[in-house]
Amino acid sequence: MRETPRRLLWFVGLGAVSLLAWGAAAFLFREVIFFVLEH
Repeated sequence: MRETPRRLLWFVGLGAVSLLAWGAAAFLFREVIFFVLEH
């Protein structure tokens, strides 16, 4: 019962990291698409 908060915190941290990674990937992908369309 004591490890539940730690596990919850771990899941929240993992979710935040994955969300940040997806945001960065989407930003880079959009930049690449715009760069390709301009040239």
